Amino acid sequence: MSIFTVFCVLISLIIISSCSVQTVPSGAVIKENCVPQWECTDWSECSDNNVQSRICKDKMNCGITINKPLETQSCILTESQIKKKSININYDDLFRYNEQHIGKTVYYRGQVNQVGDGFMRVSVTSGNYDFWEDVVFVHYKGNERFLEGDIIDFWGKIKGLYTYTAVLGNEVTIPEINALFVNLVKKVGDKSDTTNANSKLTLAPSEVIKQNTEHGITLIIHSVNAVKKGQDWGKITDLEFTIKNNGESTIYTPTLLFYLFTPDYSYVNGIEQKAQVRDMVELDSYLQPKDILTKDIAVNAAYNGDMSKPIALRITLANGAYSPESIVSVEFNIEFK
Repeated sequence: MSIFTVFCVLISLIIISSCSVQTVPSGAVIKENCVPQWECTDWSECSDNNVQSRICKDKMNCGITINKPLETQSCILTESQIKKKSININYDDLFRYNEQHIGKTVYYRGQVNQVGDGFMRVSVTSGNYDFWEDVVFVHYKGNERFLEGDIIDFWGKIKGLYTYTAVLGNEVTIPEINALFVNLVKKVGDKSDTTNANSKLTLAPSEVIKQNTEHGITLIIHSVNAVKKGQDWGKITDLEFTIKNNGESTIYTPTLLFYLFTPDYSYVNGIEQKAQVRDMVELDSYLQPKDILTKDIAVNAAYNGDMSKPIALRITLANGAYSPESIVSVEFNIEFK
């Protein structure tokens, strides 16, 4: 091999080794010898498809995305987190608008009608005289054995609709759910009370922070988690509450509105000022007369301001997520910790 050939090979290797591939945003201006310093926001709450996100920015504005941290990731939820995130959807809504609910994580209490290999048929609406109705098809692969007539709690993801052939030869279509967790509430033959049914009471809290009744609807607050995030800001992250519909009308889209403000702001010269809505949570199930709903929900209501002053929290139950009609409110002071 000639000296000239060796020289050319060395030059080629030097050129190749000096090249590096960098991702450059469209239209960005690249700064020479600039090293990105990435700052990222906190991860968001997990979405319905178990993905959370954040935003990462380079405070040096280098114009490149080398070594940029991930901005999306899959959520790995614990059993308690899954149960807390679960919602209860009225059976008629689950059946009629099933396509809209596919993938959602739900909770139901029901009576086992049939047990098969890897599945159960469960009635999820409790009527009078221990009569249960409204059947769902539940896929279950756990080790615990259940019998027909058992009362169970189960949490799972809505899969769609399931069609099977009944004994008389007719086809029957019912909602289909993949169970994640199943707990035995009452064995068949046990006479203990199980009024804790769907669209009814789902928890048994004892503490009452504040309650109010208007228009026949009672809103009870059991616990609020108020977290101090910084010198001058905090956030409401969790709420446990009960709604009792003692009125004569159905609340078709029950929605909770959250307001945070200093008490001296709420009234100016004796006139109440309109506070800003900090968060809005739609409850995903309607409330018929005599229904009782108790839930523990995630909230994202932030407050920015002087944390040394008393801060008032107003929670309003409204009918409708868009142009909501106020039904009943509670208001009390909170402390961010």
